[in-house]
Amino acid sequence: MKQAAREPESARDCPNDTPRIVPMATVRSRALKDRRSDSRIIARLNCRFEIMGAAYDAVLVDVSQRGALISSRFLPPNGAAISICIKSRYLDKELSLKGTVLRGSQVTTDHGKMGRFVVHFAGAPLDLLLLISKLHTA
Repeated sequence: MKQAAREPESARDCPNDTPRIVPMATVRSRALKDRRSDSRIIARLNCRFEIMGAAYDAVLVDVSQRGALISSRFLPPNGAAISICIKSRYLDKELSLKGTVLRGSQVTTDHGKMGRFVVHFAGAPLDLLLLISKLHTA
C-alpha cells in the first residue's frame, strides 16, 4: 500500500512547483518472505553427481523436498538430466536422487572458480525426507 506525505500548509513549503503528494516507496525484498513452497535447509554435504556419462565431486549447499543448490568445479548445462549420490552420517545408506538442472552460474570463491546450480528433483524419496528432518534438527 502506498502512503502519501501530508500536504504542505502553504505554497512557500512547496518551492519550484514540487508536487504536493509524494508517494512513499514500498520495500519488497526476497529476504522478507520466502516464496518457495518448501523452505531450503542448509546442508553442506559432500556428494557426487553424474551427468552426460561423467561423474563429478560436489557439495550439496542446501536442500528441500523439491530441489537443491549444488556447488562444483563443473557447471552442467541448464535442462540437463542429473543423478546425485549423497553419503552422510545422517543416512543409513547412500541416497540417490534424479533430477533436472534448472539454472546455474559461475562464481569466484576462496577455492577458485566454481559452478553453482539448482536442481529440481524428479521425486522425493522417504530417505530424502528423513535427511531433511535430521538436518533441520541438527
